[in-house]
Amino acid sequence: MLGNAVVRDMTPPEHNGDLGDESRGDTLPMKRPRRPRRAAILEKGKGRNLKIPDSIFRRLELEAIRTRTDNSKLVSKILDRELPRDIRVVVGDDTAAAE
Repeated sequence: MLGNAVVRDMTPPEHNGDLGDESRGDTLPMKRPRRPRRAAILEKGKGRNLKIPDSIFRRLELEAIRTRTDNSKLVSKILDRELPRDIRVVVGDDTAAAE
């Protein structure tokens, strides 16, 4: 039968930020480096189904790794740079084609 002498206080001792006699030397606990915060997505896109060759996709992935960005942002940047911004002709619009 267990007596009262066997029961122990299991609460950890308080240090109040002071290591006291249990000092581990001059080492401080290591802090993990903080990840940089991702930029806010200004324009949300929906999923699209584009088919590109594997060789182009591999080049895209390597460039995304090199520039430390993701594939979607890199493709958006490339297409925004390369496609004309002043597209006026709409498919099926006969009035724009007559101009």
